[in-house]
Amino acid sequence: MKRLIRSMAPLRLGLGGGSSDLAPFVRRYGGEVLNATINKCVHATLVPNDSDQILLRSEDYGITREYDSSKALPYDDELDLVCAVINRVRGTKEYNVPKSGFDIYLRSDAPPGAGLGTSSTVVVAILGLFNEWCNIHMGNYQLAHLAWEIERVDMKMAGGKQDQYSAVFGGFNLMYFRQNDEVLIVPLKVPRSTLLELQNNLLLVYSGKTHKSGEIIMSQTPNSLEKFNWILHIKNIAQAMVEDLLAKDLENFGELLSMEWLYKKRLSSKTSNEYLEKLANAAMEAGSIGLKITGAGGGGMFLIYCPWRKRTHIANTMKKQGCKVIDYSFRVKGLQTWSVKYG
Repeated sequence: MKRLIRSMAPLRLGLGGGSSDLAPFVRRYGGEVLNATINKCVHATLVPNDSDQILLRSEDYGITREYDSSKALPYDDELDLVCAVINRVRGTKEYNVPKSGFDIYLRSDAPPGAGLGTSSTVVVAILGLFNEWCNIHMGNYQLAHLAWEIERVDMKMAGGKQDQYSAVFGGFNLMYFRQNDEVLIVPLKVPRSTLLELQNNLLLVYSGKTHKSGEIIMSQTPNSLEKFNWILHIKNIAQAMVEDLLAKDLENFGELLSMEWLYKKRLSSKTSNEYLEKLANAAMEAGSIGLKITGAGGGGMFLIYCPWRKRTHIANTMKKQGCKVIDYSFRVKGLQTWSVKYG
């Protein structure tokens, strides 16, 4: 019998506090981020084989690559991050990865560059495959930190810390990033009725434009007193959103989405563009209470808070603008792994 190893890790909605998890800000002030995972996931499958080849297949990019399993995998295209995860675990004694080859297949429920933390979620999903295959019992904090290290240290990719932790832990969380590099994930006990109402009124709308977050994040990274001050405001918004959720004041929560996006746009001219501003104006004119682009900006997904009576009208307005309304629900579980026998 052959063995299949599978994993799935959830994508996230960055609700408040984004940019306060960037390293320069964390070192000076510490960060706070509010986010929630949704039922859109990265799915990964590992199939051990008896050859000396490693095959990688990305369904999203429609590309397949084959590599010699006796060598470190090169970095030369869209699968560099996947190769980096494989190189790290194969070079770590504790994993004891078999010397033979294997195939890895990847697909996502959202397009790359949608602002839902896809890249980090891919890293977490692949680590999950190897943890299951090699019988590694790793705590959530350790796993998320390893995923962060692969992206930010090994590959020197720009970005914060929230995406790796949300993909591992899952759920509705307030995340604290301490100045001493400690991370604390606090699951929020939001009343079920409040979460369902938020989900009902919060539209997730794909703008039709993807983005490459690295350059945008670099432009948002604080390097002046002014930028540090803008991010301090963004950090405070995360805490204010938590208070709104617990007080069931969802309209104010919606208004805070627009406030955060306003500060985010002050960090960098790359956060928005003429096309996104046109979409935002259409949504607000249709009756939205507040909105923002989730993720770094420049494209991807809008989060739009709607009065419930106007939800359908706002959704139809965005569709007429060429956008796609994404059906979603909040998801409690984080990374999941399992194996099955076949053949």
